[in-house]
Amino acid sequence: MNKELEELVNISREIINTSVRGIFGEEVAKKAEGLLNILKYDIDEEKNEIAAAYYRPKQEEGQTNIFFVRESFESQKGKIEGIATMIHEIGHAFSYSLSEGEIDSPVEEAFTNIFSEMCINYYIQQDGKIPYISQAKYEDLKRYGFSKNNSYQQEGDFVRGLIYPIKQQGKDFDAIREYFFGNKEKFRKICIDVFGRDILDIMKQTSEGPQSVTYQSKFFNRQSSYRLIDLLDTFTIPREDSRIEHDEKRRIL
Repeated sequence: MNKELEELVNISREIINTSVRGIFGEEVAKKAEGLLNILKYDIDEEKNEIAAAYYRPKQEEGQTNIFFVRESFESQKGKIEGIATMIHEIGHAFSYSLSEGEIDSPVEEAFTNIFSEMCINYYIQQDGKIPYISQAKYEDLKRYGFSKNNSYQQEGDFVRGLIYPIKQQGKDFDAIREYFFGNKEKFRKICIDVFGRDILDIMKQTSEGPQSVTYQSKFFNRQSSYRLIDLLDTFTIPREDSRIEHDEKRRIL
């Protein structure tokens, strides 16, 4: 493996192992670590207009699972953005290999971004040291958090809207655990418990019908966002002093 790529993989794995163990517990951490131990990584020398990196599920034994496109690797190596991209792709591996159930592609891309942010922010909150960034940048990230907001923006807006009422009911980490390490039907059940059954049709609609024409969101149906907004309008957002008392780890989402 390319030495710089190996360094990126190792710090990404350290962040994931620490975060998954701290957030979801030892059982889930062992499940995640088992997959991390068999994933293979490489650099794709071909130009790619769509993705900075990509995951190939269900590869034959010994074949590469995660590729970082050379041009993107050169621009992101030595930066926290490279770590975020790598964790994003490993998130796909968890979702495809460790969680049962059907995947909605636009929702998947946003959830792997959120997974990447969650891992990095938890690691920083635990005083984990991240190479490539200055102490001043580290302190800013510890105070304000890291956000991977430069890709899949429409999908991200949709999923953050989805997660907010779930978080208000204290079920956000349960939902994320099921999405990546458990069962996507249980994830959908959490969504139904919060929103009602209409949310299933709205999530399905994300990849159907009229298409957005934005660069990375070309497969995302914006009508699903409008419907989610209408659904969110029916919720009573609790006042700041009446919200659920979140424990320390909830600062990472």
